[in-house]
Amino acid sequence: MQNLKECAMLILRIGIGVVFVGHGWDKVVTNGLDKVAGFFASMGIPSPTASAYFGGYVELIGGILLIVGLGTNIVSLLLSVVMAGAIYFVHLKDGFLSVDGGGYEYPLVLLLVLLFFAAAGSGRFGLDAMVFKRGKAKA
Repeated sequence: MQNLKECAMLILRIGIGVVFVGHGWDKVVTNGLDKVAGFFASMGIPSPTASAYFGGYVELIGGILLIVGLGTNIVSLLLSVVMAGAIYFVHLKDGFLSVDGGGYEYPLVLLLVLLFFAAAGSGRFGLDAMVFKRGKAKA
């Protein structure tokens, strides 16, 4: 049963990491951070340039780190800040359901998964377990 839990954590961590790499790539590479900052400014997000850079790089680099399971606790907390900001500044006004990109349902699910990894770490199949000797099964 322990191996099943560890495999589930690995799949979930990689899946969420890929989602964040995609969103970060979109901000940093596809659209560019200056364009994202302009969009953030139009939405009234405080410090739009700093928010765009923080969000873009935390999503891109944090997503990569989640995939490999390195610094999972801290990375998950940083990504949680991004998701909490997205919920508060962008999605909350549109209600719960994520219909046509509105609503906070989807970012809330991401936030909850991130809070899980902030508390649980990467699990046995992450670099955290190998580098910091965390999450290893007791013999």
